[in-house]
Amino acid sequence: MKTLSIILSLIVSTTALSQEVLYRRTWLAKNFSTKNRLVKVAFFDADSTLRVSLSGSVSANGDKDVMLLPFVSRRIAELNEKGYLIMIVSNQGGVAKGLLPIETADKALKYTADLIKVENAAATIHFIDFAEQEDSFRKPLTGMAVNLSLALAKKNLKIDWTQSFMVGDSAYKKGDLRPDGQPGTHFSNSDRLFAENLNIPFYEPNKFFGWKCHGIDVFDKAEQVTNYLRENPDRCEVLAGPIKKPSHEGRLMN
Repeated sequence: MKTLSIILSLIVSTTALSQEVLYRRTWLAKNFSTKNRLVKVAFFDADSTLRVSLSGSVSANGDKDVMLLPFVSRRIAELNEKGYLIMIVSNQGGVAKGLLPIETADKALKYTADLIKVENAAATIHFIDFAEQEDSFRKPLTGMAVNLSLALAKKNLKIDWTQSFMVGDSAYKKGDLRPDGQPGTHFSNSDRLFAENLNIPFYEPNKFFGWKCHGIDVFDKAEQVTNYLRENPDRCEVLAGPIKKPSHEGRLMN
């Protein structure tokens, strides 16, 4: 009886999550498991953060119009090893503008996750969601994070906001001032404001993935990536150590 009790205890303490469709297009990788009810989450933008298009368009213009950015899969694998759930949160405004079908946006994001796994078998994207309309799901609003929170709640899990963070290239747009006093140059600030709305730390991908010391602000063309890898086969020093805790519990706004 004692042995059976121990086995049952282990089954209860390790919550294994199976792949299924949950709330809109969000999906959960079948190999994610946790011993804790609190789940630390690494949120990532897609375009110019994890990938660029091969075609030169702002976002993927076809199911496989994707090139991964340098050292992405390696960094994702490191986070997986530390027990993070990895979620892609992407604004895909081209769908509403009629520039690409919603099915293409969906397939290209899943192909991005597949490429990361192919490049590094230890790297897994667990959740994907994207906002194609000007609604509460579009960053900087937090509907996609709400989506994840609801999906986890079905498994009796909660997001650990004290350990979660966001990485994205839309940080400081024109008219914004960066922390160092320099003017913003980005097209948008939706990724940074998404993190602020959730009260979690925010990082730009050039520092998080280790491109900044080579003078890279943002990747937006495939040839940039090719040239960079030819000249800089090794990444810079990346962010390390514990993620700083926010001043209070994360909040969901939608």
